Amino acid sequence: MNLAKHFTSSARQTTAQALGHFRVMVMLVAALWFIEIADQVWTRSSPTHSFDDLGIRPRTLWGIVGILFAPFVHSGFGHLANNSLPLILLGWLVMLGGRLLFFKVSGLILLVAGVATWLFGTAPGPHLGASGLVYGYLGFLLVRGFLEPSVRWVVVSVAVGVLYTGILGTMLPAGQVSGAGHLGGFVGGVLSGWLLFYLPKGRAGRLASATAGSDAGVSRNPQG
Repeated sequence: MNLAKHFTSSARQTTAQALGHFRVMVMLVAALWFIEIADQVWTRSSPTHSFDDLGIRPRTLWGIVGILFAPFVHSGFGHLANNSLPLILLGWLVMLGGRLLFFKVSGLILLVAGVATWLFGTAPGPHLGASGLVYGYLGFLLVRGFLEPSVRWVVVSVAVGVLYTGILGTMLPAGQVSGAGHLGGFVGGVLSGWLLFYLPKGRAGRLASATAGSDAGVSRNPQG
C-alpha cells in the first residue's frame, strides 16, 4: 500500500513539474508576442524606427549587438507564428531535463547561432528571430538520447527525429535566408549536448581509471 502511494505521489510530482515547465515555455513565447506587438505599434507611430534594427547585420560593428537581441524580435506576426509552436514543444522537452540545463543549453545555442550568422550570413540583414533556438533544441534533443542512453531520452530523440528532421533542409541557403543562423543553432545544440553529457562522462571515466590504478598500486605495495 505504501509502495503504491509512493508511486502515485511520484507520478503526481512528475506531472506537476512537467506542467510547470510547459507553462514557463508558454510564458516565454508569450513574451516574444508582446515584444512583436510593441514593435508593430511603435513602427506605426514612428515608421523610421523598428525593433528590427536590433537584428544581426553580418560583419558589421553594429551587427554584433544583434547577437544579443536578434532572437527576441521577428519580422512580423507570421514569422513569429512559424516559430512559436516548435519553440514551445522542443523547448519544453529540453526543460524536462531541468530548468538550469534549459538555460545553459539555450545560452550556448544563442551564442553559437548569433556568431555564425554574424560571420557567415549571406543576406545583408537584419537577421531576426528565434529560429536558431528551434534548430538548436532539435540538435540537442537528437543527440541526447545517444549521449545519455536512458529509455526516456532515447524515445524523445527518436520521436523528435521522426517529427522534425524534415526541417533540416532549411538550414541550406535559400533566397534571402542564408541558413547560417539555422545551421549555427543546430551546431550549438549538438555542442551543448557534447559539453554537458559526453565530456563529463569522459572525465569521470578518466578519474575512475586513475583512482583504480592508484588503488591497485597501493594494494601491490602496501608498505610503500
